[in-house]
Amino acid sequence: MATRKIWSGGGCCILWLVCAVVCVSAGGEVVKVGVVLDLNTTVGILSNTSIQMALSDFYTVNPQYKTRLSLLFKDAGDIVGVASAATELLRDGVKAIIGAQTTEQAIYITEFGRKYEVPIISFTVTTPSLSPKQNPYFIRAAQNDWAQVEAINAIVQLYGWREIVPIYGDTEYGRGIIPYLGDALPCKKTALNWLAES
Repeated sequence: MATRKIWSGGGCCILWLVCAVVCVSAGGEVVKVGVVLDLNTTVGILSNTSIQMALSDFYTVNPQYKTRLSLLFKDAGDIVGVASAATELLRDGVKAIIGAQTTEQAIYITEFGRKYEVPIISFTVTTPSLSPKQNPYFIRAAQNDWAQVEAINAIVQLYGWREIVPIYGDTEYGRGIIPYLGDALPCKKTALNWLAES
């Protein structure tokens, strides 16, 4: 039977982490890694499965690696749940935390990373407001908003639209993308400028 190749989404994130841990850890060590997901969302459910499959696949393909990851999963849906999960994971001695599905969660949990010097890895947060310069323990394993607005700009150009009306959620993510959208679009006049300022 052929080995599965599930190197996407959360799988890529965990594969990167495995490689990083193997490079810096002593041989034969078991390294605890926390995973904080909202299992009431499609992203959380798929990420949970992808991470476990990618880890299994990685060790199947690379049996010579002696360092092993021990994944500690926590289900958390809101900021309070994420904070509680991060506290428990840090008490359990994790060396990194994968998760923070939303920008709000990432902003909050990044403070744990900074305080305890533990990397926080998110494969869903795209806001550029969490930059590595200000948050040295935050690792974004996803393209930021700029990549997304370039795709939107390509659609606008393709159809020759001269005006668009952006509709977004009143969240850090929703507000965060508007300035990049305004910079990317050729029709960056009054409506987008007003939205970015309000």
